[in-house]
Amino acid sequence: MTRTRSGASAATGQRAVRGVAVLFAVSTWAKFQGMFVQLALAYLLSQEDFGKVGLCYTISTFANRIVNPGTSTVLMQRTHRLRLWATPVFWLSLTSGLCGAALMLLAAPIAADIYDVPEVVSLVAVLALAAPIGSLQQVPGAMLNADLRFGFLARTTLLVGLLSGLLTVTFAALGFGPYCFVLPLPIANAVQTALYWFAARPQIRLRLHVRKWRFFLDRSIWVFIYLLCVTAIGQGDYIVLGTLFDAAVVGTYFFGFNLAMQSAAFVGHNVQSVLYPTLVSLGQEASRQRRAVLEASHLLGLVLGHLCTLQAVLAAPMLRLLFGERWVGAVPIVQLLSLGVGFEWIAVPAVQLLLARGRFRTVAAMYGGATLVFFALVYPGAYFGREVGAAFSVTCYYVVVWLPLYGSIMRRAGASLRQALWPYFSTVLGNGLAALCGLTVSHFVARSDLERALVLVLVLPPTYLLIMRLIAPRACEAAWQRLRQLRRPLPPGKGDQAAA
Repeated sequence: MTRTRSGASAATGQRAVRGVAVLFAVSTWAKFQGMFVQLALAYLLSQEDFGKVGLCYTISTFANRIVNPGTSTVLMQRTHRLRLWATPVFWLSLTSGLCGAALMLLAAPIAADIYDVPEVVSLVAVLALAAPIGSLQQVPGAMLNADLRFGFLARTTLLVGLLSGLLTVTFAALGFGPYCFVLPLPIANAVQTALYWFAARPQIRLRLHVRKWRFFLDRSIWVFIYLLCVTAIGQGDYIVLGTLFDAAVVGTYFFGFNLAMQSAAFVGHNVQSVLYPTLVSLGQEASRQRRAVLEASHLLGLVLGHLCTLQAVLAAPMLRLLFGERWVGAVPIVQLLSLGVGFEWIAVPAVQLLLARGRFRTVAAMYGGATLVFFALVYPGAYFGREVGAAFSVTCYYVVVWLPLYGSIMRRAGASLRQALWPYFSTVLGNGLAALCGLTVSHFVARSDLERALVLVLVLPPTYLLIMRLIAPRACEAAWQRLRQLRRPLPPGKGDQAAA
């Protein structure tokens, strides 16, 4: 029995590594595509256009929490009986999607009056159309994740991302202004939903099974509160800036924020999408779950930490080189948020551990406290420092909240204090020394923004790798061993059975 369980766990771990690798490969292209789209839109649109879209998302993102109040997360806890729950969850999801769309339509005129931006109404109306379409993805998406079919999910993400990016730039070039952000969403959602249903083929009956909704609503209420707090944190800076200043200020912040989050989207979201179903599949193997979380945090520190640092030091020369003085106001925003966001993402695996163990109430309470701290920092920062002050306050939030939370969670999970804090300490030390070296060399060698960017790209990564090999050899070796696992043949599992 022990040997069988150990073999199954090893196979699960290898599938997780292969899943991360596939998603990383897809995300490498997605990152370059996202950068291209952002740069193209920066040429085609104004600060006001970016600001209108940012304000529009403050409405739609909250309403989308009604679309998915946490039912997919709870559904993943029912892995072994997932298909039996498909019908009630489908109808619950569709109902939630329709309610979310209705809420968007009702809230849009109120938000337009508060922000004094009439276009918010029509922009939100397009997003309301996408909501019920997206809600149809929840059941097949949960099935694909439960079967660990990360390859198919990655290919679907690539296809939908290509379609969305192409449509966004095309609509912008045709003069649609801020509507170029929202018009592709219903189309992309419809394509992704169709592909998910074709792959998962869930058996849905016409009977609603309303009585069974209560199980998911009772369990998902805490997930809903957690997701609501995540949304409040994710949109709170836009809301504060939108109530205090005009759309141009919000647009500059929106542009800088999206650039700063490129690396987080590139690495963090893919690790998160693989880690949660992997932790769920490990069940009650607490020690293996803890090791998986620590390893994921080290990986995020090694990779995401350096990408964010590189992003911060390249912000000034690259934005001036590409846009002159047009987007120079976004430079400190990109720098501050790039340096801070890594603190949150290193801690995300610990949150996934709590969710995988079904501790939804704990996560909801944790994020509730984090939301209070967020607004307590961001409002005065935005009031006195406008968009740059808001970015500084968000960076402070990343550090003062997530560093102690990660340490506390991992200590309770059985990790030592050194194990809990080492991902942060090694990341800050390694990147700090590498950045100091790169900036010093560029100061004496480079004479233009192009030369400065080239020197930083050539000096920082090898210097960082050398430093990390010296101060964190175990973490580097673990990452290398995981890469070597990609050469091994993947053992058959549920994903292959489902595909068959």
